[in-house]
Amino acid sequence: MPKTSSCAECSAPLIHDMDSGEMVCCKCGIVADDHMPDPVMSPLGLFDDQGQRMPRVSGQLTLSQHDMGVMTGIASGSTDFSGNVIARVTQSKMTKLRRWQNRIRINGNRDRRTSEVLNRVSDICNALSLPKTVLESASLTYRNLDSTVDLKNKSTVAVACAMVYMGCKKCDAIRSMQELVNSICPQKEVRLKTRLANRYYRTLVLETGSPRSEPIPIDKYISKISNISEASGHAERLALRLAHKTKNQDISNGRDPGGLAAAYLCIASMLLSPDNIQRDITEASGVTNVTVRGRCKAILSTYDIRVTLNPS
Repeated sequence: MPKTSSCAECSAPLIHDMDSGEMVCCKCGIVADDHMPDPVMSPLGLFDDQGQRMPRVSGQLTLSQHDMGVMTGIASGSTDFSGNVIARVTQSKMTKLRRWQNRIRINGNRDRRTSEVLNRVSDICNALSLPKTVLESASLTYRNLDSTVDLKNKSTVAVACAMVYMGCKKCDAIRSMQELVNSICPQKEVRLKTRLANRYYRTLVLETGSPRSEPIPIDKYISKISNISEASGHAERLALRLAHKTKNQDISNGRDPGGLAAAYLCIASMLLSPDNIQRDITEASGVTNVTVRGRCKAILSTYDIRVTLNPS
């Protein structure tokens, strides 16, 4: 702890106790000052002992909120910051102020649409535990597109999924469009919303002239499927070696990289660990058994794969 000034009693140096926020003499223990301001920013999302969110003066600036996180929220509760009980008349006034503040936060149809889409984007990222970079990138993409492309009368869920898919592409996060839709839509609407999201994504890329992102390496798909299906490390390493050895455009062009990665992992599992059945791998990859068998057949018919086992 840093030493500052000196004690008025014994002239010993004072130290700043960061835990209690006090200036204490290191020799006699006298508290010289107990009202030291804390320069460190408190973490977001603080809660009290009752599980209620503690009020804050302001939050961190973020693109995922339509007001950039600048507006201050009025906290709810029956006590003030010091713990004193607030009168019922004052509580009623604060409730009305809170209600009107929520109403005036959104001004016009455009703000309302932006708020709905960004809320959906946040829900998708939270449901899939995506990094904050994906959330901010998707929010920035929507803000830029909203000023150039007409997004009125379009499905909010489909537009949000398209924005998150763009953010995943930019941040190299492996997520399919169906995974994004599954995280926010009921099962009966997944097929329709996936088609809409794919169409919106293609339309937005064509209209804005966004540069085509580089394809994600198949290594990441293999690692992802291996982690979800709990395949052995030996099978994953062999699948990665097979993918590098058999790298061919005739096999990969026009084919889903997820199905191709599942095929490599299936071949490696059959050679090393038969315990990993094909069904677990196909469920983890999100493709059908027929697709995986077709990719395995294409790989095995093109290359002669031999595995040399080292004697133990």
